[in-house]
Amino acid sequence: MITKKGSSEVQLPLPWDFMLEAANLPVNAAAYLLTEKGRPFASSGSLDNAVRKWIIAAGLCEPVLDDASNPVLEKNGKPKMRATRSQHGIRKRRAEQIAEASGSVYEVMAYLSHSDPRTAAIYTKRVDRAKLAERAFVRAEAAAEARSVPRSENRGTLGAVEPSKTKKN
Repeated sequence: MITKKGSSEVQLPLPWDFMLEAANLPVNAAAYLLTEKGRPFASSGSLDNAVRKWIIAAGLCEPVLDDASNPVLEKNGKPKMRATRSQHGIRKRRAEQIAEASGSVYEVMAYLSHSDPRTAAIYTKRVDRAKLAERAFVRAEAAAEARSVPRSENRGTLGAVEPSKTKKN
């Protein structure tokens, strides 16, 4: 098993469609994502390059522009394209989805194999702040609405003050 410094082993439930896809693969395979030549990727960088190509092939891309906002062309004359998604971006999005579903810092930590809660808190902080702001807005609106409703009880208006009982000489 290859581990990254600061990471810990994690076991994740697999999505059903992935389980169906992987069902025909050998259990003891060295890797499940293979190059076009049927070999495991040599490094995370080579896998990252392949994912980038797959993303562009899926149409999730935009043209690369030069400083004058003109499209940069490949040697074949076609516009050079830049992926608008990434391998790491997919991982980050899953963490955001967990946070948006009210997942805790520790759930994000477990899913992403983080060893420090501060790293996982990056994903929950934005969602927590947005939820707090929404609750604060609802409270402020309710308070403003409550003050604008006329009340039947005497609130100390001048018309309710009794005249002084002192005698005039």
